[in-house]
Amino acid sequence: MNIYIVLIVFSSIAVAVCCFLTTYLLVGQKKLYTKALVLVLLIVALALRIAKSVFYFLIPDLASLAVAIGFFGFSMLGPLSYYYFCMPTNVSKLTVANQSEYLHLLFPIAGSIAITATGKYFDGFYLLCSVSLAIYLWLVHRNSTQFEVQDEKLAIWNKVLYASLIVLLITFTFPYFIPFVHSYAIGTAIASAVVYILFIYFIKYSPKLYKNETRLEIDTQYEQRIIEALEQNELYKRPALTLAEFSDEVGIPQYIISKVAKRVYNKTFPEAVNSLRVAEIKEKLKGSKSIDAKVEQLAFDAGFNTLSTFYAVFKKETSMSPREYQRKLSA
Repeated sequence: MNIYIVLIVFSSIAVAVCCFLTTYLLVGQKKLYTKALVLVLLIVALALRIAKSVFYFLIPDLASLAVAIGFFGFSMLGPLSYYYFCMPTNVSKLTVANQSEYLHLLFPIAGSIAITATGKYFDGFYLLCSVSLAIYLWLVHRNSTQFEVQDEKLAIWNKVLYASLIVLLITFTFPYFIPFVHSYAIGTAIASAVVYILFIYFIKYSPKLYKNETRLEIDTQYEQRIIEALEQNELYKRPALTLAEFSDEVGIPQYIISKVAKRVYNKTFPEAVNSLRVAEIKEKLKGSKSIDAKVEQLAFDAGFNTLSTFYAVFKKETSMSPREYQRKLSA
């Protein structure tokens, strides 16, 4: 009995790991490729299959609906594996070239409905799931080019995922041919271990299944115009200067201005503007022979709207207050 408790905990954590991976892909990453969404469904299908086993150990007289859910997860492993491995990585929308592609879902849906409606299931149903998964993995091996993709990390991940699916196939199949008391429990434990291995490899290689922000090749003329407007024309002195206002002034889109500010000043646009203001104030303080120079007036002249903002920005830029900076200069 203690062994089964350990198995339940071990497998329950594996289901939780599946939930974490799906949440990470759906929430942690933006602009996912369709391939990633299929991977999410594949992980969910595996989680359903393992969860069914957990409930089986907790509630041996399992309700037909729970059995149907486990069957659906197991039977979907094959079609989802096929979809995942045989579609290009950078597809943004799922397209079905032929309506016959929907036939891949016929067996999972029909089998689940049959189990739920009749309240019965046969071992042959699960054996058919294994046969289905074997056929799909063979089709993947024959047709997929996903093991030789240019992204080395993605190629490694794909190989690990494919090998894991083969292990799952063997794990879920051998109880039918080598029956013994604990074969079902061992199969569930191995399936859960596969989930842990997949999680480790996913974290280690972080396969690229999301779209990068488009890298902009900024025209050098744009860059020069932005720098000239800020530094030579001294637009930074304009109080409460916003990105939108500056964009209208120079006639350059806001996203380009932001990219240039990041590349040239290594700051956001507002930070770059305030940094230029502080630089002007520092130069004027250096030219002043008196420690009593009205630094507040210099701040307003440079474009700061409030003294609180000026003090905060100045300290961030110089790691000292304006008065401390003045004393340092006089010393």
